[in-house]
Amino acid sequence: MKENQKIELETLNGRLVGDYYDSPSRKGIILFPGMAENRYFLEDTARALNKEFKTWVFDLSSQGESSGNWDLKEIARSVIDVQKYARQRYSLSKVGAFGHSLGGTAVGIAAANSSESLDCLCLSTAPAGIQDHLPGIGKMLLNTVPQSLVRLGSIALDKYKYWDSENYRNKVHPQFNKNGNYQSYAQFGALKVPDAKKIVEWISNAPRLDDVAGKLTQPVLMLHAQNDIILGIKNGELPYNIGQTFVKIGSKDKRMIVVKGADHWMNKSTKPGDCYNNSPEYQFVKDLTFEHFASRML
Repeated sequence: MKENQKIELETLNGRLVGDYYDSPSRKGIILFPGMAENRYFLEDTARALNKEFKTWVFDLSSQGESSGNWDLKEIARSVIDVQKYARQRYSLSKVGAFGHSLGGTAVGIAAANSSESLDCLCLSTAPAGIQDHLPGIGKMLLNTVPQSLVRLGSIALDKYKYWDSENYRNKVHPQFNKNGNYQSYAQFGALKVPDAKKIVEWISNAPRLDDVAGKLTQPVLMLHAQNDIILGIKNGELPYNIGQTFVKIGSKDKRMIVVKGADHWMNKSTKPGDCYNNSPEYQFVKDLTFEHFASRML
């Protein structure tokens, strides 16, 4: 198994931390996880793509070891910064991007706003708009509950997940609890929350993927799961906004695949800290993703 190299990039939205997997190839793929996930979540997918490509997997802004604002506008700009670094630093002829959930929305928005930045996209379980999935009650609570109580609630949740999941205990918990002391901010999964009200503001004002999908001219593979409770997909029936996102994509080379029986994370059943697509019966998703990039980044 190839060893990864930890890298840190300074962007206009703070420091991004990622892992780099080397390859002789002059083509590269950048991977971005979803909301409250750290980069280890996509480690297996990065290694699978590394068979033919240089690969990078980054923590999103304000997640994992990355700093910056958890603002989708700024996160999307960071995607462009990362591809520019990879393309110039390694003289790449092609750069593709894979994004899961929020990471997929960020990748799509970045590619739409800068059509020459990325050559090929795979968007896995990406919402049409992240504001569609924060209920009114959630906004109200985050806006009214004092930050100190939000932090205490996140600590209680962390303690529960610590005992419930070995992966969470080893890969997520140590970033919130340093040597027995919790950080001064709240943290949900890998998402750092120094100000809950700002999170509500950023979600409410976030750019939407379905608004810019018509500007996507790159080859696009959209992956969705048949039973995705996060996005409200049941028995493969896509919500209107998600279906319309695919319809609006301007590229002539676009595909959507709905994976039968899978959950939001392309697993049979995902526990806190589990990796994306680690269920044995769904490993073909990695093969579909690899084939998409390999056949279109010639």
